[in-house]
Amino acid sequence: MGSPEPDIVIVNRAAFRPDQHPSNAPVVIEVSGDSIAKDRRVKRAIYARAGIDEYVIVDVDRRGLEVYRDPIAATSDYRSREILAVPDRFVSVAVAGVSFALADLFDSID
Repeated sequence: MGSPEPDIVIVNRAAFRPDQHPSNAPVVIEVSGDSIAKDRRVKRAIYARAGIDEYVIVDVDRRGLEVYRDPIAATSDYRSREILAVPDRFVSVAVAGVSFALADLFDSID
């Protein structure tokens, strides 16, 4: 697998270049249905090695989020994993001001 192409990335404004793919982002979000196993194993390892501070998997089938934080490049994994479900709220620790209620997210994609 080459470089993954996440569904959503949040990049620092100072590092944003419209003419090139970002080389790092504090938050990466993958929207998963059938790809959930690949997102949990393969992409999680890639993002951890790359030092992505917060990796979020949107589990469409279960209507929840898996939030991975504190990457360990040497082990290609994260130190923490949080499972969120409706009525929880996602609050990013990597980017101040980024938060949303899971109910709002899933009501908008039903």
